[in-house]
Amino acid sequence: MLETKFKSLEPTSIDVDYTPSSRTPGSVRRPGSASRTHTPVRNPSAPPGLKFKASPAPKPVDEAAMLWSKSMKRASSEDLPESIEGMKQLCHVLLDFAKKTSDLDVTTLVNSADKLIFKLSEKVAFIFDKAIQDMESSSTRTAEPGSSRGCKYVLNTLMHSFQLSPMAAAVSEPTLRKIMKSLLLLLLNQAVPSLEEGGQLLKALNVLMLKILENANRTSTFLSLLWLLGEGGGDGDKSLRTKFSDLSIKCTIKMVKNLSASIEEGLNLEAIMNAVNEFLGSLEKPAMRERLAQDDKPLRMVKTILHELCKCVGKDIYGSMLQIPRSQDKKQLIYTYVDLYTSMTSTVRTASQNNANVDTRPLQARREELAGIFQKIGEGEGVGLQDLYKFTQECPHIPIDGHLSKTSESFQKYIRDGLEACARQSENDKENRSSEEVSSKSEQPRRSSYSIEELRQRVERAKALLSTSQNDTKSPASS
Repeated sequence: MLETKFKSLEPTSIDVDYTPSSRTPGSVRRPGSASRTHTPVRNPSAPPGLKFKASPAPKPVDEAAMLWSKSMKRASSEDLPESIEGMKQLCHVLLDFAKKTSDLDVTTLVNSADKLIFKLSEKVAFIFDKAIQDMESSSTRTAEPGSSRGCKYVLNTLMHSFQLSPMAAAVSEPTLRKIMKSLLLLLLNQAVPSLEEGGQLLKALNVLMLKILENANRTSTFLSLLWLLGEGGGDGDKSLRTKFSDLSIKCTIKMVKNLSASIEEGLNLEAIMNAVNEFLGSLEKPAMRERLAQDDKPLRMVKTILHELCKCVGKDIYGSMLQIPRSQDKKQLIYTYVDLYTSMTSTVRTASQNNANVDTRPLQARREELAGIFQKIGEGEGVGLQDLYKFTQECPHIPIDGHLSKTSESFQKYIRDGLEACARQSENDKENRSSEEVSSKSEQPRRSSYSIEELRQRVERAKALLSTSQNDTKSPASS
């Protein structure tokens, strides 16, 4: 867990005493507060025998929601120590929820996710800058003990938030742009390694970026990365822009590797194509032209995204470009590239169809068949791996990554090893069949009986051969 990695960042002298109002739901109440009881006051003017009911205690769910709201308010405070304590409280609440020991409703987390991440995206840059400024202004120009405490808790809170898939998926694209840019810039900040536990902080930044790519909304993530490759990555000097582009490209490549699975899960292709068109349209701006003249890798990455999309959906990609009207007077780069890539894809598909049996079943039927095969494998049926291998050979255009990504690493290894074993067995079977065909062709069947005429002809041929051989042996002696 990230808490273990950052254990050394927490000063041992700091011991925050939680008040009952800030107690995490599910935690044990302090002994001192257990003996306090509330005695309802009886109204002297009330008739005797009339009993007053105490007001009902708040429900655990309401208490958890109130604690979450108070913690968010504390974390948003302008006072840095107060903000850090609020983030610490948020970490405890999120950790309890992940362990299923909290009464907090997931709807509360989802509804507040975008607001929380937006606030933290502002805090993370401020807290790191403050830690770096304090380090550089000290007499020794070194990090003092406890100076990275705020860095620890802001990353911890972000990590717990993006580890919960419902919260991560609820973060909007503008907020995702902001937090991703802040984290990438921190990864490039050369002062971060000099902070207290700087190496651990860099590792945490890397892991956090991976969690965002893994759990955030796929469409919002792609749109954010396209923005970072374009206008969002134009800050700083040439060296910083180049390094920032390289990091953005690495993140984009990771997303492109799972593009087929993302499409299966409902990637908004129309929004992606509009963003690509916007990127290509920005090439006419002088600042963008100057930037790409120095480093054209962002443009090549965007062209790769287009190519992979065309490979995945073929000419159906035009159905996602209805909001991009084709102009007759003006040459549009997006249509130039899409026309080229779809024609290349069509040629490859035609060649493969001529050399293999074409599966004409509906796409939904194939998906249901694939889901049934994985269910077989999960239930321990040995034939399931053979069926999966056969499916991958018959339907190579149907990805299985979407199903594999929902399983453990050990199960994924079991599937891959099983498919490799099936492939080797298939090759061995082909070699055995080919060798049997060769041997059967070389061996002519022997006839068990001949007609009288055939026997007479064979005897005559044998006599002729014998006579010829005798003449050949006599001729050297006579000479």
